[in-house]
Amino acid sequence: MANIIKKSQIDRFIKALNSAKGALEKAGKILVEMLDENPNAFRDILREHPELTPGGLNDLELIGRGQLLPEAALDTSAAGRRLRKLPISQQRIAYTGTIDVVTQIGDKVMTERKAVAELTTNEAARAISNTRIVPPKQQEEALASRRKAKEEVHLPYKVEGFKVHFRKGTVMVREELEAILKLLPETNGKGLEKEMKRRQVANA
Repeated sequence: MANIIKKSQIDRFIKALNSAKGALEKAGKILVEMLDENPNAFRDILREHPELTPGGLNDLELIGRGQLLPEAALDTSAAGRRLRKLPISQQRIAYTGTIDVVTQIGDKVMTERKAVAELTTNEAARAISNTRIVPPKQQEEALASRRKAKEEVHLPYKVEGFKVHFRKGTVMVREELEAILKLLPETNGKGLEKEMKRRQVANA
């Protein structure tokens, strides 16, 4: 049986973590001062300290310029990789609260509030765009659009306005054709029904 972590241990960890975040912010500001004085500061730092990386220094610069939260810089999850591209105001919303995520199970669509760490790759892609956290209504619209597109791929026909385009080799029974007619605009649908009845009489 695993030992239970004491609250005091967690408090110590969070205190140390907050100190680390503060240190990153301080280091970032110092780095920005150096870069403003000398654009080649990265080169000079890496020459003296090869254990550092250009990517890490770039993150520190963004933190120092107030464009990246330390939380986002340390987050390697799918959601974190998306959030780091957003304005820092959107990053704060995500890391200090929850994100509304629209999910679908069968025909049921629901909105859940989740912490950044709880988002799956698909949920992160749906709830976080390249510019902002996506509102639930737009997530629902995107889900509906993808669902419709997926359904159309498996259909042997495509309805466009007053026309129906059938795939080559498509064979249908009367009931299937009648169901398609209901998808057409009312006026044109009635016209097609009349035309079908006319042809039936002519062929009788």
